[in-house]
Amino acid sequence: MALPAVAKIAAKSAVHLVRESTLHNLLSHFPKKCNYAFAYGSAVFAQQGQKQGGKMLDLIFVVDSPVEWHEENMALNSSHYSALRYFGPRLIAKVQESMASGVYYNPFVTLDGQLIKYGVISTSALERDLTKWNQIYIAGRLHKPVLELQPPSSASLMRALNFNRESALRTVLLQEGRYLSKYTLFHGITELSYLGDSRMKLGENPDKARNIVIPMMGEFEAVYAPLIHGLKPMVEVNADGLIVQNTTPQERFKHLMALPIQVQINLCRQLFRDPRLCDIEEVMAELSYMPTLRNFIRNSITDVVWGSSILQTVQGLLSAGIVRSVKYAWEKLQKGREGRQMQQERMKRSSQHQIDNHNDEDQYHQHFRSQQRKT
Repeated sequence: MALPAVAKIAAKSAVHLVRESTLHNLLSHFPKKCNYAFAYGSAVFAQQGQKQGGKMLDLIFVVDSPVEWHEENMALNSSHYSALRYFGPRLIAKVQESMASGVYYNPFVTLDGQLIKYGVISTSALERDLTKWNQIYIAGRLHKPVLELQPPSSASLMRALNFNRESALRTVLLQEGRYLSKYTLFHGITELSYLGDSRMKLGENPDKARNIVIPMMGEFEAVYAPLIHGLKPMVEVNADGLIVQNTTPQERFKHLMALPIQVQINLCRQLFRDPRLCDIEEVMAELSYMPTLRNFIRNSITDVVWGSSILQTVQGLLSAGIVRSVKYAWEKLQKGREGRQMQQERMKRSSQHQIDNHNDEDQYHQHFRSQQRKT
């Protein structure tokens, strides 16, 4: 199957929140050696029900040598770093590579009047996460549309980016039945990186996946339509826009065998098999017949995301410092509280709408019976 190009989201979706010129001007403040750079999150793409303005812009820089990049960046922007800067770029790179999800963040930085949080990850660490899903951290952010500021510089990184998204597509298809809407697919893809995320329990908006997908259906379509087309004839889109897939055990087995290795290992553990000793192909064949496959898939993803989110939280205390970490956590708690209030209001409106419809239906039947008695 020919590799589709990594979707480059049209700037018009992002310009409403951050000017394109602002995004590219921000890059001039950082070291030039970079293999891939992108912006993501609610400061770039509007989310359902979000308040405009004051959002922290998220950036990721993918580099070959974190030590060299941090050394140059500390010369340019030393104030961006916590007290760890006094121990030099090698220690910062060591914290980045060995203690967390391979990414080091500097949050609450103001450049050109824009509040940003930027992360640095090595090319090798990113490719490992994209292809193995050993963390599903930056890989999870790349399941969703992003705004490319600098395109991937190598064919291997391009292949890894596409494999990551195709794996997300297969993972959701394995959880669904023969027919599913595009919204269901895109919501499921978005939700993957939040399964087991410690932030979802501590303060994140419970409607986060829904709020991301609804305004961005077009962007998701641009990313995933070529990948869906590449899975023909297993998966197709019918004339009504519904996704139709072959759900026989044979086709599910093909999806399972194409998943990243860490998910396959976790699936083996779900069946109480030692992944060092068991035949993965045999276990995937057994799972392909199970009606509860959805639960196995979700538990396997949760196991990965939970561990990486905890590690990233611990590393955040070191990279951001106590004060900025507390500030970040407080903002998350506030957003979570607002999100839960909005979710409760939405559910209340939905319930009231159902009651109103039911009352209208009762009134209709009463009127109909009254008219019958008169005749």
